Amino acid sequence: MTAAPFDPTAWSAAMATVAELTDACSVQWAGWVGEHIPSVMMLNVDDAIFTDWLAAGGATLANPLIAASLTSRIMSSIASDEVVSDHVRRHSDLWAYVHPKYDMPHVCSGKVWARDSNLLTLNVMRTRRQGGVDPERRRAFDAALVSANRAVQLARVIGEDGARLLVSGLEAVKAAAFVLDGFGRVIAASAKTPEHLAADRGLRLANGRLNAREAGNDAQLQAAIGAAVRRYPVTAQASRQVFIRREAPGPATLLTLTPLPERLGLPVMGASALVVAQSTLAHLLTPAERAVLAFLIEGRAVTEIASARGSALETVRSQIKSIHAKAGVSSRGELLALYARGELSL
Repeated sequence: MTAAPFDPTAWSAAMATVAELTDACSVQWAGWVGEHIPSVMMLNVDDAIFTDWLAAGGATLANPLIAASLTSRIMSSIASDEVVSDHVRRHSDLWAYVHPKYDMPHVCSGKVWARDSNLLTLNVMRTRRQGGVDPERRRAFDAALVSANRAVQLARVIGEDGARLLVSGLEAVKAAAFVLDGFGRVIAASAKTPEHLAADRGLRLANGRLNAREAGNDAQLQAAIGAAVRRYPVTAQASRQVFIRREAPGPATLLTLTPLPERLGLPVMGASALVVAQSTLAHLLTPAERAVLAFLIEGRAVTEIASARGSALETVRSQIKSIHAKAGVSSRGELLALYARGELSL
């Protein structure tokens, strides 16, 4: 655990040591946001168990071990044998079928780190033959939780420093940019973000999380954030865009969410996704108005635009007036100032 924050490949070695100390068949890191798991690292376990575990409700409060873990103290362990009743083991799909199917009926879980609704747990699993975690191995696991807490705290600091270095490279593009960790928390932001948020483009930052002001927009945004930072089940990670609509006139926000390359280690504690926010009028403008706006940004005169588009002069003037109204400005100078400050994209 001592080397892991500085060497991401050492996390697996640390997990193997915990498995040996507790005579466990598997060790698992699980990063949680409420009842959602964005990131899991497993040792010697096929991904199929995680898929089956999710399908059987393993990540919900219906799982007694999860319910107990959410309210437990930091660096304290909970054994499934203490909280999963015989009735649950006989009648729930999770404990009656999934855990026996993979011969992992005994689990011991410990909360390593927590902030707000986010937490990171370390879990060991034992077979039917191995039985529950006995007192000696329980003490070894509790000691491992203390070492894990120190390592995770250091990994968090290192990960957030790296995120700040990443976002600093975006300052030249005049974009509002946010770096999210594996919990979907904002751990770094570009210098442009306060200005973008203050301009009321439909976004807000609250309790370390990026939200849309309107509920419909926020549901779409949170789903996109979850997909961008989630590591399991393994799927092709691609950039996606979310448009944050707003009722008031003026530019709104187009968000581009890009999952960052995964590295070995604890991705929940480092940069997991990059979110770039751009102000845009594209949702409000007609195709003809977008074409006219492009000419305006190039500095073309009204007569030049009319000639290039084969349109009447009055038609172009009417389109420019409409663009001004939709942008919430009264002149071409104000419109171009928005663009020059990076507050408007085509």
